[in-house]
Amino acid sequence: ELNAPWTRTLEMQVALRADHYEGVGSTVNPKVGLKWPPRASVLLRASAGTGFRAPSFSELYRPTTFGTSPAFLFDSVYNGFDQFPTERVANPDLKPEKSRQFSLGIVLEPTRGTSVSADYWNIRKTDVISDLSGKTILQNPTRYAAYIKRDPFDGYPTLVLRKENQGALDTSGVDIDASWRGASTPAGRLGASFSGTYVIDYKRQFGKLEPFVNNAGRFLNDQVIQRWRHRAAVDWSRGNLGVTVGNTFYSSYTDDSYLPDTAPRTVSAYSLWDLSASWKPSKALTVRAGVLNVLDTAPPFSNQSYYFLSTYDPTYTDPRGRTAFVSVAYKFR
Repeated sequence: ELNAPWTRTLEMQVALRADHYEGVGSTVNPKVGLKWPPRASVLLRASAGTGFRAPSFSELYRPTTFGTSPAFLFDSVYNGFDQFPTERVANPDLKPEKSRQFSLGIVLEPTRGTSVSADYWNIRKTDVISDLSGKTILQNPTRYAAYIKRDPFDGYPTLVLRKENQGALDTSGVDIDASWRGASTPAGRLGASFSGTYVIDYKRQFGKLEPFVNNAGRFLNDQVIQRWRHRAAVDWSRGNLGVTVGNTFYSSYTDDSYLPDTAPRTVSAYSLWDLSASWKPSKALTVRAGVLNVLDTAPPFSNQSYYFLSTYDPTYTDPRGRTAFVSVAYKFR
């Protein structure tokens, strides 16, 4: 890795990484980055590179495991709706995942203590290691007949979920960050921060024979990618005391449709407010207390059927409602 100035203001980073994985192969991945401040309060930055992920030992050689699908699935051949038995199978012939990524951004510091940045990013992954989802298999029972073992009497399916290189993923978006730190006054010091992401595209293949579909703003098969999400906070500090009010927000999206001809519906946006305070009587001791989800907001209703916990999506929501906490931390050095 080399960091070197080309001119008095233009800085360039060049990196090269070489890896060798026994049984998988070798790879060389470069990265190039640029930083240029046209003026003291403005910084332009860009980077481009490639990536590589070798399949894990578990993905290559794990013994077959038996269980049931996490989702309630519909099988048109069996003409039933159930959590069907599964066989999860490793694959010693997996190829590594590869990626290429690019980003371009700007950082502004209009005043001392204030910073605002925006970065566009674009990522493409190929040979993504995954197994076909049970929903994809059962929606195409003829195409994926090799992944279904049926009872000869009633046609009840057992799904064979084998690790494979399942096509590609193309995603892009914009990250926005802002922070402000006010001047210290006799009444204390105020600050604020904001971090958000807008997803432009999240196009993925759910199998190497499947077309690209856009997951952004939709729940498809096993996940939802919200178009927008952010974390914002305002804090106050004075001496050894501090108070923070924060908000976490996830935008609305099109719900899962797990049954044929299910009418489209929208899952509501999810917004949580938190309040916390800290007291630091010494350099070593910190006491924190707070309330999460102050307004006791319930998760929005969702039809998703991939996870055993139904009526909401447990990947980004918390069904516990308003929760209080206290923590004590002591550093011995």
